Amino acid sequence: MQRSELALVTVRKDRGERAWSHFGAVREPVDNCYLSARSSCRARAFPTHQPDGAPNVDRGALASWASRLDAPPPPMALLRYALCVLASPSYRARFDAALRADYPRIPPPASTAAFHACVEAGEMIEAAFCASADASASAPVIVGHHLVPAERAGALTEAIAASERALAPTLA
Repeated sequence: MQRSELALVTVRKDRGERAWSHFGAVREPVDNCYLSARSSCRARAFPTHQPDGAPNVDRGALASWASRLDAPPPPMALLRYALCVLASPSYRARFDAALRADYPRIPPPASTAAFHACVEAGEMIEAAFCASADASASAPVIVGHHLVPAERAGALTEAIAASERALAPTLA
């Protein structure tokens, strides 16, 4: 994390009874119980950069995405895109069985415009996870096996709605 601005946090699998919602964004290292205390659902952090400062992105995957977009996306844009995808209720419902069996698979964007819309929504999700409390919320949001208290959930609820709109072209 010393060379990264942000890390995506998710789990390898979940065998719980609730709908899958195991994702987050952090600026500091987290405990493996960040999303769940169950041993089968340990949190894994995926920082934007490796300890030597190199982007923490598979080169083959990056080349594949660069061929779909105008240019290779920077690590922060990819992380924000992933946050958007993981926050989308449609994505989580559609791939629930796969999310319970292994790490999330992030679909490539339908277009450059869809990618940029998702990155914007992902930035909102990042802010909701990393910013201070929001007093405007009225209901908690479930993240992993935890409830995000209402006073912190307003921005996250709005960001999840934005992710659903932004990801629609990719999931169509």
